[in-house]
Amino acid sequence: MNKILIGEKLNTQTFSMNLESELSQRLRPIQPRSEFIHQLQSNLTNAKRIHVEERNYGLALVSISVGLFFGALSLWFLRRFI
Repeated sequence: MNKILIGEKLNTQTFSMNLESELSQRLRPIQPRSEFIHQLQSNLTNAKRIHVEERNYGLALVSISVGLFFGALSLWFLRRFI
């Protein structure tokens, strides 16, 4: 049983190495600038306050109301004059 597990582990490692090699050949990875790396690191490590915007239900209600009004007006117009 141990031989099977070792064989599976080797197959997984071989597959991973082949996959990594294939991806590096096809995707042609780039080396980012060091300034970008440092800026990204500082942005990720320095916690900033997160502001969560609240939903504006009033605007949604007005939009739906206007849509319904013009839909009803269009139906009335079509039935009345056409």
